[in-house]
Amino acid sequence: MSPNQSESPTQSETESTVASLRRRLALLKQVVTILLALATLAKMAGWL
Repeated sequence: MSPNQSESPTQSETESTVASLRRRLALLKQVVTILLALATLAKMAGWL
């Protein structure tokens, strides 16, 4: 099972895909961090 180089996407396509994935990952991390902070505050306030 050796990778076929001719079928690999071009360098620019790969870089743009990686860049968009990194942006989504950063956004997801922010959302998770905010949700965790809210959950922690709710627990401290005794809402949960």
